[in-house]
Amino acid sequence: MEQRHDIEITWRPYDLHPEIRAGGIDNTRRFSRIAQLAAEEGLPFNPPRRIRPTRLAHQAAMYVEAEDPSSARRYHDRLFGAVWDQELDIEDPRILIELASDTGADPTGLAEVLETGALEQGIVDSTSEAWEWGISGTPSWVFDSRLMLPGVQDDDVFDRMITRMFELRDKEGHRDR
Repeated sequence: MEQRHDIEITWRPYDLHPEIRAGGIDNTRRFSRIAQLAAEEGLPFNPPRRIRPTRLAHQAAMYVEAEDPSSARRYHDRLFGAVWDQELDIEDPRILIELASDTGADPTGLAEVLETGALEQGIVDSTSEAWEWGISGTPSWVFDSRLMLPGVQDDDVFDRMITRMFELRDKEGHRDR
């Protein structure tokens, strides 16, 4: 999508379940729609038996992105796989550091961030901003700071939304992408 439309996607942390405490909770949810979509795309999908807090994982992702922006997407993909395919404990700083082992992120700096919670306020701020947009779940997409689209969507929906955003920008005299 990014190449097809010459756009940039920015990932923002969103603490979907701030009420979940250390150790997580048993997963009693069904993920039939997500499982169906994953199967259609040929993606592995193994819902975890425990839903764990994501605060440390979000901090790790923020740190990796700041240290090595070119590795951010790869790190997000690894976090997704750690939860939904491998059922790894994303509360364990050692796992989060290992997932970042071949990025440009300094493992010592990452360990310090995870130990001190130095980036936690960034998660709180980003989540608060999402709530202001009316976001209550993931994924959610905000286009050009104008329109929010919730949920998993197919490529046709994104293509229409992106095309419409560029039409609006062109109409207003913004020619840059």
